[in-house]
Amino acid sequence: MTDLSRHAMCASGTLYYHLERLRTAERVLVTTAGRRRLAFLADAVPDQGLVTRLAQLQGHSAGIVAHTLLGRPGVRLAEVEAATGLSRRAVTYQVRQLERIGLAWTTRHHDGTRAGPTAQLATFLEDDTDGPS
Repeated sequence: MTDLSRHAMCASGTLYYHLERLRTAERVLVTTAGRRRLAFLADAVPDQGLVTRLAQLQGHSAGIVAHTLLGRPGVRLAEVEAATGLSRRAVTYQVRQLERIGLAWTTRHHDGTRAGPTAQLATFLEDDTDGPS
């Protein structure tokens, strides 16, 4: 909802008011995935698995890590940390979350854990050519 509020250039209260009116008229579906509230046109509601994946990628850190993995498949987590400026803990957490929802893979090597994108990750990021906002 924060992104929608920013793009619509309106206060969150105003956005929630109008979304509630649209929801009551059955024009949109508002759902929650984790800590995120997501809105979809009523005739374009994706399955719940897709909603979870989309919600995961909306976080700033998750988006940065996802784009890094996509650009450098098989990268060591230490290199992701250096490239993104995120802490080791944040990188590890985000990679585990992406792996949990099927958008990344990890493997252990003698020089550290390596990670990369699954084919599905590219599909989810293809519309987002500028990277995370």
